[in-house]
Amino acid sequence: MEDLSRAVLAEMFKKRIAVLDEKLGRLKKLNMPRETSVPGLLRLPIELRLQIYYYCIPRKRIIDVANPRFNTQWYSVDRIIDFKAVWDNTESENLLDQTDSEDVQDFDGTQDETSLEYVQDFDDHLFDYGNPTQNSILLVSKHISEEVLNILYGENIFKLHLHGEGEYFIRKNFTDRNRQRMRYLLLIARPMGVSYTPEKTVDDTLWCSILPYLKGLRIILEQPVEVGSYYNAPTLECEMADWVNWVRPLLQCFGRHLSIQTEVQIDCDGRAETGALAKECLPYGCREVRCRHVGDLVFKRGQFSWESGYWDDDGPINSRDADGDWASD
Repeated sequence: MEDLSRAVLAEMFKKRIAVLDEKLGRLKKLNMPRETSVPGLLRLPIELRLQIYYYCIPRKRIIDVANPRFNTQWYSVDRIIDFKAVWDNTESENLLDQTDSEDVQDFDGTQDETSLEYVQDFDDHLFDYGNPTQNSILLVSKHISEEVLNILYGENIFKLHLHGEGEYFIRKNFTDRNRQRMRYLLLIARPMGVSYTPEKTVDDTLWCSILPYLKGLRIILEQPVEVGSYYNAPTLECEMADWVNWVRPLLQCFGRHLSIQTEVQIDCDGRAETGALAKECLPYGCREVRCRHVGDLVFKRGQFSWESGYWDDDGPINSRDADGDWASD
């Protein structure tokens, strides 16, 4: 009888052990990392993936850091902004007199037939790249997201106003990692705005996180050229002193952090004082260019000159209209 009881207990014990082993096996499976399937896109060569990304995300656009929005569908091929090898002032003595649209070139060596309409309205044609219908490719996998973000930030031009709130917006609207992905910046410095104060401290921490990684940097530098028209306005000499005291620390900061590989271009409208200051502060040198997008608008040149009619209340007029008005008086 005792032998029978022992046999029954042993059998029960074996069954209990088997049940526990089964449960233990299930727990181990739950703790094991799940096998994830590789997206089919990642099985393609990187060259093919890049071509696919180019169809999905915007490239070679000017993006204002104050309102960073992207959209591919609004642009046809002839409205794409390219970004290398703009006109160099050393190539022609009369460069600033050349205003034909076919001469418009940017950082990339490809002629851009940018229209007046584009320069006026491109900000209105952009919308938030955070739209879930536009950023779905970023959600496929972490690896694909990294590749896409490198293109998104590395192949667009980011524009900011140094005299305005550009530093604030580039810090607010972009993470440290995405600022480090940026490869092209378009900076605008004018003697006006909330940040145009000689005592303003340059945000060195911000710039050292961006400038060393750049491939191209273009700076529009508009020095004061005439005395203010209001009562008791400071002299032009005082205006220039304020300008130098404000812009010199910025340029010196850029000079400290820029890489020797970065192509630096400045458009100062041919002003000798500012051109000399830039070359003094940028140890790796810079090239004077004519920026036919933002530069012409800032300096009122070419299609944005006073004579073009762009600034008239009634819009541009041509020579035939002017002759008619003259004859009617």
